[in-house]
Formats: sequence, C-alpha cells, structure tokens
Amino acid sequence: MFFRPLIFVSLMLGLGSNLSWGQDYLIPFQGHLTQPKAGSPGAYEAVPDGQYDILFAIYTSPVGGESLAWGPERHEDLVVVNGLVNAILGSVIGFDQALEADRTLFSKALYVGITIDADGNPNTADLEMVPRQVYLPAVSAITAQNLQGSEWKDFFISQGGGDPAENPDNALARNADKLKGHDWSDILVGGSNDPTSALIRGDRVNIPPVNVDNQSIENPGGLLQVKDGGITQEKLAEDIQAFSNLNYQVSPQVDSFRSVQGGQWEDILDEDVAGNVLSVTIATTGRPVYLSLIGSATYPTGDPLTNNPKESSIDQRQTNSTSRYFSYYRILRNGQPVYQARYKIDGWNVGEATEYSLPPGMIQTVDFPPAGTHNYKIQVYSISGFANAYYLRLFAMEL
Repeated sequence: MFFRPLIFVSLMLGLGSNLSWGQDYLIPFQGHLTQPKAGSPGAYEAVPDGQYDILFAIYTSPVGGESLAWGPERHEDLVVVNGLVNAILGSVIGFDQALEADRTLFSKALYVGITIDADGNPNTADLEMVPRQVYLPAVSAITAQNLQGSEWKDFFISQGGGDPAENPDNALARNADKLKGHDWSDILVGGSNDPTSALIRGDRVNIPPVNVDNQSIENPGGLLQVKDGGITQEKLAEDIQAFSNLNYQVSPQVDSFRSVQGGQWEDILDEDVAGNVLSVTIATTGRPVYLSLIGSATYPTGDPLTNNPKESSIDQRQTNSTSRYFSYYRILRNGQPVYQARYKIDGWNVGEATEYSLPPGMIQTVDFPPAGTHNYKIQVYSISGFANAYYLRLFAMEL
C-alpha cells in the first residue's frame, strides 16, 4: 500500500505554570492520508478507514537524515476516517531532549516527516513519505504566545554580540535607561540576585571633591556624605585591608650639628660621624608618607647640655640674659622641597651655657609621592649664622 499525504497543520501551545518550557510543548497535528487510485493514473483517494501505526519526526531541512531534530515518535492505533488522521505530537516522548540540544529549535522553519508502519511491526523498516511538510506556523505561534510579537533582542543583549536568542546563556537583560544591558552584579556584591542581602560595591561609590575656600580639591581619602536614613548600615559593604608589615625607614642618628655659615641652605650633617646625614630613603606604593623628627635613645656619657663640651659653643653662651634664634627648616623629596617652616628658639640661663636644639616632633608633615623610591632630607637656613640639632633621626612611614 502506498500513501501520499496531504497534510494540514495547526499548532497550539499549552503552557503549564508548574512545568518546564520543554515539557509544555504539545503540537496538535491533523493530516489527510491518500493512496493511488486503481485504474486512474495520477489520481489519489483516501486510505481505507481503520487503525494505523504512524511515526512522526521533525527535521531542520526538507531532505536528508542528518538534519533530524526530534523523534521519531511512534503513535499506535491512530484512527483514520475518510483519510483524516489526528495526533498530538510530543505526547509520547516529549520535546525535552530536543530543546536541551537546541533551545532555539522552535524559532526556525521545521519539516515534519511521516512514516506509516504498513505491517504493524516496529522492527521492520518503512519508507518515510515524501515530501516532508514545512512547519512554519510554529514560529509565529510561539512568538505570539511569549513575546507579543516582539523579538528576543528587544529584551536582551548578547555579551559576545550577535542575536541573544542564539546563545541565551550569554544573554543579559536590556535596560537602556539604567543598566545598559548589565545586570545588578555589576553594582552589587554578595547576593545580587537577592536585594535583601546585596551590598554596594566599594568601587561604585563616588566621593566628590572637597570645597575649601571656594576651591575644589580632589579628596583622595574623603568622606562619603549620606542623608540620614538614606542607606542603612547593613547595606554598606566593609572593605578591610591588613598589612603584614609596616613600611617605614629611619635615618642614621645625628648626634650634634653646627651651622656657622648663615644665609644659605645646608644639609644637617653629623659633627662626629662622617657620612651621617639627616636623610632617609623609602620605597613606596603610592600611599601617603608621614614624616617626623624623632628623638634618639642614645646619648653621650653625662649631661648632654652641660657636661659634654662638644654640645655647647661660645655663640650659645648667654649670661643673665635671654637669647633668641630664628631659622628656617625644610624637607626635600628627591631634591625638591615639599615642606618648609620657620622656627624660633628661645632660651635663657644664669651663669651657665644655654643650649638650643631642634626638638623631636618640631617637624611633622604628610607627603603624597607617586609610587617609587624616594629620598627625604632636612635642610636648615640659619639667619643668625647658627643652628643645631641634637640626637635626632628622620622618620618616614607609608600610611
């Protein structure tokens, strides 16, 4: 028996709220089966009424077996009346495996292949009817049901470019006004899919410049001003950085310094140890550097102010009077001044030598160098021709 199908296809898509989208597809099928009419070449008539075993398959091309996308699905004992046959495609094996292999299967033109098992034996081969029937209604029906006539690219963008429907795993939700196609994980951390546990990413908080005396100053470590109640504490992510070692350097100790030139900038050199300079070198990562004079714990034997003759000079001896000295001090980084201050020294005594020194803590400042290795040193400019420094070190620490 030979059959030539005249197939009329209608498509309905049933959606169940508790089922996956692959299980939802049930395709009602109706066709008209005919056979050659005896004695009338080129004419066909409906097949005899009865029950038939029919196999259905779906292909992505009109010819060739390599394009098989689904099936074959065997429907047994289908009732045929006046050549008309009805079946529900997907009711036996479903479409899960086909959609796992190609999630865009029903967004393209498909072709239905039909095979009638003439002898009712599934173990014997039967020829598939030709031609395959094009299955175009699937595209418009699915689009109308899910996208209201729109396309996937109206709602999604592809991270790698192209059509997001062809690679849904790389698709991002489109929001032209706010998210520009990105998702909330680009702004939030720690639960971006659950707003009740999401935190604002630290690099997404913009700290504005600080206005000082009507001038805008960039604020490298500024404060974020938030309206009371604007952001609750549990919505702020805390970024804690720990350093295994403090980065600091200390200059050699300068025991005694004399400047008798006056009227020029001079390095502070150790009077007793050649090569000792009030200078320090530190390698930084770009963070601010704190600089300060610190006192040394090492002193010569005896009272440094009265018993050590090196620690006084005739220029500093004042009897029954008050003496005053003015000097300028500055800090240089790699030979360029970054800090300068004027310092006044007052002192008095009765009948004894009076000593005037540059005290620890007199110079304190913070520098903002770029990353790299930097040399800091202190210079003095003595107006009166004399200034001194006792038992000091220059301290530098990266904050």
